[in-house]
This record gives sequence, structure tokens and C-alpha cells, in this order.
Amino acid sequence: MKTSLLALLLWLSAGRPAVAQSRDSLGGKVKTYFPAGRARQARAYQQLVQEAARFYEEALPGPPFVVGLNVRPTTPVPYYDDETNRLVVGASKQAPQLFQPADGSSADTVDLVAVHELGHYYFYTLHPTAIPTKWAGEFFASYFAICYLETRKGLSMRPSAPAGPLPQYRTLADFERLYYGVGGPNYGWYQGRFAALAYALYPKFKTKLVKIAFAEYGPTGKPPPPTPGTPENSCSQGSGALVENNAVAIC
Repeated sequence: MKTSLLALLLWLSAGRPAVAQSRDSLGGKVKTYFPAGRARQARAYQQLVQEAARFYEEALPGPPFVVGLNVRPTTPVPYYDDETNRLVVGASKQAPQLFQPADGSSADTVDLVAVHELGHYYFYTLHPTAIPTKWAGEFFASYFAICYLETRKGLSMRPSAPAGPLPQYRTLADFERLYYGVGGPNYGWYQGRFAALAYALYPKFKTKLVKIAFAEYGPTGKPPPPTPGTPENSCSQGSGALVENNAVAIC
């Protein structure tokens, strides 16, 4: 959401000149605004978001998607602005690669993080769901994107095991306490682990897990359990995500 992303956006875009407001627009299911010279990029984004919206309208019937899209070339990280009800995306090559093709090919032509942000719109605005923790909100947004990518695009975007030493912050408690304050690379590491967890669950649950989220976190859902930490000895370096006895460990 906008307020939670403000600090990160300021940090990543410090020193950048102000961006003029978009002047052109594309009609359609997802009205799209873009600056001069970005029509081709805007159409690609619009097509992606509209296809994802239609997929979920068919898979989970309910209120229609009504969301706008802004293309701002200098936006370093796509985000959902809940105040204006618009997705805001920039140059895909600048976006953190939360999803990477299993075959190693480039994903620059399609900003897959935009579908993750559409997931935030889905859970925050279209179907208000009181997801109680930040990590669960990010996980479900990634799961939302993965359902679409696997079903409609036929893309296997499974994150690879993290290389190099483990980052400073690795527990869910750290993520809840600091959120974007963990820093860019560490935040990307967390998102990769959430995506790994989503891929581990997808073959069994498919879109049913979205319904489970409503049952658990909706108005009649159960009180959420406390956010678990990650025991240091729960898994080895680079092993991904573990789900055991309703507790989550990410490594």
C-alpha cells in the first residue's frame, strides 16, 4: 500500500528529479495513464494486468476488477496506491526480480511484479481481507501472481536458491518489525522466500488457497496466531521455505 511503501520509494529514488504527471491514457478494462513516448510500454502493462484480472474474475467469481494503472518511467518499485486505486509501475528493468524464469531467459519485457501488486489490490480493496501480518500480505500477493503465471502464461518462475551468505535479517519477526527497513537486498531475499513458499503450496492448493485466506482472515475468520520466528537450526542455507505444523520457517 502507498503509506507502507513511501519510505522505500524515497530511499530508492533519492535525488531523482520530479516526474511530470501522465498526459495520455488508454481506455479499456484497466484504464492506463502514461507519459509521452511510453505508449508501447503502457499497452504491454495494460495487457498483462487485464489478462490477470480476467483470469481471477473467472477463477473466483465476485465483484469485477476496477483498478487504474499509471506508467511512470522513474518508479523504481511497482506498488499499489490504495488512495487513488491505481497500480503504479515503471521500467521493468529497474524492478527487483521477485520472479525469475526457470530457463534463465530475460523477464524484462513483462513486469511480473505488477501482478504481485494486483494481488495487493485484490486483498486490500476488491475483497477486503484483514490479513494480520505483513509477511502474510506479501506472501498472498506473490501466491496470487503465481496462480496466474502458472495457469495462463505457462511460465515457471520459481525463484532460485539464494547465493552467497545469508542476509542480516532472516526471521518473520524481523520482517514484521522492520518491513522495508530491512533494506533493499534483504527485502528482495524475503520476497524470494515468500515466492518459494508459494510455489511449494501451489501444486496442492491452486486458487483454493485464496479462498482459505478469506476463510481465515475475513470478518468471520479465526483470530490469527502470533507471528513465528525462524529458529536458526530449522533449515540449512539456501533450502527455501518450510511449512510444518502450521508454522513457517524461511531460510
